[in-house]
Amino acid sequence: MKNDVWSKKCDDIISDFFRNIYEAVELNKKIKLKNLCLNLTEPNETCLGRSKGEPRGAFKSNESMVEIFEQLFEIKKIDSKQFASIKVLSDMKFYVDGVGNDTISDIVTTLIRRQLLIYTKNQCDLYGIPTEKRTSKPFWNEITSRWEKEEDIEQLIISGKRILLVPKNIVFAEGYYTFTKEQFVQHDMLSYLQKIELQTPNSTLIKHRAPKKNQTVGDPFVTKESLRDRDKVDKKKNILEFSSKYPEIMNNFKDKEHFSSLNIIEFFEISNNELTDSQYNELIEAFIKTLKKIPKGKMYADEYHEFILGLLTFIFYPSLSNPKKETPIDNKRKRIDITYINTADKGFFSNLKSEITSNYIYVECKNYSSSISNPEFDQLAGRFNESTSKVGMLVCRECDNLAFERASGQFRRKNELLLIITDELLIGMLKNMKLTELNTDISLLAHEKHLYELKRKTEVEKY
Repeated sequence: MKNDVWSKKCDDIISDFFRNIYEAVELNKKIKLKNLCLNLTEPNETCLGRSKGEPRGAFKSNESMVEIFEQLFEIKKIDSKQFASIKVLSDMKFYVDGVGNDTISDIVTTLIRRQLLIYTKNQCDLYGIPTEKRTSKPFWNEITSRWEKEEDIEQLIISGKRILLVPKNIVFAEGYYTFTKEQFVQHDMLSYLQKIELQTPNSTLIKHRAPKKNQTVGDPFVTKESLRDRDKVDKKKNILEFSSKYPEIMNNFKDKEHFSSLNIIEFFEISNNELTDSQYNELIEAFIKTLKKIPKGKMYADEYHEFILGLLTFIFYPSLSNPKKETPIDNKRKRIDITYINTADKGFFSNLKSEITSNYIYVECKNYSSSISNPEFDQLAGRFNESTSKVGMLVCRECDNLAFERASGQFRRKNELLLIITDELLIGMLKNMKLTELNTDISLLAHEKHLYELKRKTEVEKY
């Protein structure tokens, strides 16, 4: 699970639902289980599948979902220890027939539908996309532990169809995701069974390699294919039996890093398109040229603010996600405030989480032709608090040392980090994001060296 506030909220929802499922099975309450599954039908609002025309997902009927969960009763009846191995919803794709990634994805979408509705509304507000008030489809409320609907909630409707937007940092594609039954069987389960088989006297599966020098008999080995054929390890009931007997193997598998957010090039690949290295570099160069062309001053503030929103989202994805445009505090001054959720699992923003409260990153944009001063710092610092975040970015065209001294003073006095992001720094980061012979992987976050240097400057006392 990702460790940002949005993901944790979703995990609470999913965990509460499965806790209710688990309790219903433990107490043999079949009617309760059917009621819990009542609203589990295939959601078509996300459009993440590849079907053309009428959706053809992992399941469509509620009856099929009830049948899937009812298998838990049989598992518990046969072996309560094996049933205890099924601890979370995602375990079911390893142990329960008819459950795969698509099924889990559909269940999760239905459960967290309200979170996705809120996210969709925020993104529509961000880009000026109209929404309509309608009663929502069912979602799971982890506080009341029941299915609910919400009346008059804003929704994205396109050609009469409800659409849910999904944060791209939680979207995975099969080829980039290793938390699967196949991966566990091939690389963890079979590897362990090989070790056990080699210790089994007179095993007919043990073969010997050609003897080395000074060897009478070559080194013994057991092929995974021979174990697969004999033990039928791909059957889910056998995987469950194995995991129940050797729980540490599954626990170790779960502890591995199986998911990383897709980068822009990978998104093009899974949509059967191509973004070449040169095209990617051209995109970065276009950002640089556009930034340089926007004039300073109040007259061009809106253009600058909108551009910065897109630019920051591009530069800092997937570390910063779910941008939300805030309501202005002073209606007389038109400005754009942005809040990002810190979704980083590596790099600068991930490290911040262990140093300072930074669940969110607040952003203020100032297209001033003059230097920024105390009111701008106070405006941003006024949003800080201990429970949400004490980190913000003040994005401006340029600044003097006095501005850095103010930011440094704020850090020393209150342990609040104000990162001053100028045109020069943005251009520096963009240039470091370009793909070259020395920088061939856009996931290496080479541009973040500018942020480490900026943080170091902010933490020192004098310039």
